[in-house]
Amino acid sequence: MTTVEKLFTEAEVAERLNCSVARIRKLRAAGRLAYLPGRPVLVTERDFNAFVEGEREHLKTLTGKRRKRAKKLLPPEDPPPKGGLSPEFRGWWLAVRMQMLRERQAKR
Repeated sequence: MTTVEKLFTEAEVAERLNCSVARIRKLRAAGRLAYLPGRPVLVTERDFNAFVEGEREHLKTLTGKRRKRAKKLLPPEDPPPKGGLSPEFRGWWLAVRMQMLRERQAKR
């Protein structure tokens, strides 16, 4: 029994990476994103995931502006929880934020 691998068009890949189709074409032309030639050009899910993981590994070596620019290309690692922040974390964050504001006002 064969399993059918999911295929994405250039537009779907661009949407997942939050970039333009032209950017996807440049990545293909540079050999950074594997694809299946034809009409439409398709990218397998395995190749897409390999590209994302490769970019995340490359991102670890970058610093400063280059890191910020490269990070824009990647989808978020984990989406935020649907219910927002947990009450414990929200309480902790508000306490930290209030302390930061108090310190800033004390410096004035």
